[in-house]
Amino acid sequence: MGAVSSRTRTLRPTARGVAAALAATLLVGLPVTSVTGAPAALAHAEMERSSPVNGAVLASPPASIRLTFGEAVELDAAGLVNGSGASVPSQASSASAGAAIVITPSARLAPGAYAATWKATSDDGHVVTGAISFIVGARPRTGAAASVQTTPAVPIRLSGSRPGTLTASIGRPVQFGTLTWTSPQVPGPITWRAGNGTSSQASGVLPVAGPWSVHAELVLAGGGILVVDGKVTLS
Repeated sequence: MGAVSSRTRTLRPTARGVAAALAATLLVGLPVTSVTGAPAALAHAEMERSSPVNGAVLASPPASIRLTFGEAVELDAAGLVNGSGASVPSQASSASAGAAIVITPSARLAPGAYAATWKATSDDGHVVTGAISFIVGARPRTGAAASVQTTPAVPIRLSGSRPGTLTASIGRPVQFGTLTWTSPQVPGPITWRAGNGTSSQASGVLPVAGPWSVHAELVLAGGGILVVDGKVTLS
C-alpha cells in the first residue's frame, strides 16, 4: 500500500508516474476493478511540459508552440490541426539539443480550437506520438452534457456534446490517473489528468467534432485500479 500512497502526493502526476503507480498497485496485490487491458507500458520518452499548456484558453494566439521532453528525441513529424480537422500550415524544428520541439504557424492563428501533434523517436528507437490542445479566443459553447459509452460500464459524463473545453466526470472515487483521447482527425492522442484526491474529474480541450475514443487508467480511492475504454461523438 505504501508504494501507491507515496505517489498520491503529486496531484498532477506525469503519464509515466501514473503508469508506474498502476504497475505498483498490481505488484502489491491491491484490487483490480473492471480491467479490460493491461496498463500502458512506461514510455521511453515523454513530453513533460508545453507552452501553451494542454487545455489552455488563450486571449491571443501563440507565436509558436513548444513541447519539452524528459530526454532528447529525434523529430519525425509535428504540426497543427484546427477545429475543422484541417492541417494548419506550420514549420517544426528541434530545440534545446533535441529535448524540445517547436511548432511555428506560418500565419497568425485565427480564433478557435487547435491541436499541436507530434511524432518522435527516442534514443532507443521507441516511437512516441501525442498532442496537446488549446483554444484561441473565447471558449465555444459546448452544448448539453453527453454520456460516454464505456466497456466495462462505468459512468463517465462529459460536460458538453460539442468541441471545446470539456470536463469528464467519472462515477467512481478516483485518486489520480489519465484519460487518453483519440480522434481520426487528430494524429496523436490527447491526455487529460484525472482526480486530485477529492475530485473524480478530468478536464481539457477536445478540438474537433466527430467520434472520439477514450482509454482511462485510474487509481481508485480504495486503492484498486480501473481500466476502461469508451466512445463518444461530438456534434
